[in-house]
Amino acid sequence: MEAGAFVLSACGYMTSGDLPANFPLRDHVNLGYAHGGSQIVAPLGIPLVPPTSGDTIIYADCQADMIKVWKAIIDTVGHYARPDIVRLQYMKSEEVALADRAADALHRMSGKELARAAERHDLRKEELAVAMENVAKPG
Repeated sequence: MEAGAFVLSACGYMTSGDLPANFPLRDHVNLGYAHGGSQIVAPLGIPLVPPTSGDTIIYADCQADMIKVWKAIIDTVGHYARPDIVRLQYMKSEEVALADRAADALHRMSGKELARAAERHDLRKEELAVAMENVAKPG
């Protein structure tokens, strides 16, 4: 809201018909969240077009005066700025890459641990091992 901008939220829409018949995880894909829900919100936080489900195109009249009104109400560069609660931090050293962590975990895991992890995710032990090897491959 502090940006004083119109927000165009374009959400995904997908049905089971969008997945290929031979897709191996077809029965496990959760499509309940992919119902659309796109919306357009004015700088004041007022929905110009409320969340809309389905495969559709939404339109709104975005009047530039709304930005001016919002910037007159909220002074984001003045006394409302909060350096005590908002700050930028950066890492001084490089994080260990996901591939390196996956390779390390795969080599440290016993057969029992791998089987338990696979069972928790409804996979066969071999499937999990192959997936971890693929993540661990360089490049």
